[in-house]
Amino acid sequence: MYKIIIQPNAEKKFLKLPKSWQLKIGRAINLLATNPFIGKKLHGDYKGAYSLRAWPFRIIYSIDSHRIIVEVLDLGHRKDIYK
Repeated sequence: MYKIIIQPNAEKKFLKLPKSWQLKIGRAINLLATNPFIGKKLHGDYKGAYSLRAWPFRIIYSIDSHRIIVEVLDLGHRKDIYK
């Protein structure tokens, strides 16, 4: 199992969300511990990172296979996250 690390800015955004969305995003983040490669590989500014859909939100994360760590870099609504 991979260890999950959440960056402070992502955690701050997470805590501002309503509880129902926090549960949905929390479940998606927990899935990353068992299989971090379920997300879509990103290009451009986020090259090397992955995106996981938790509709209507996206979770941007990176994987360090050597240290067995998944680092949640950012999360946000799908219309704003890639800007």
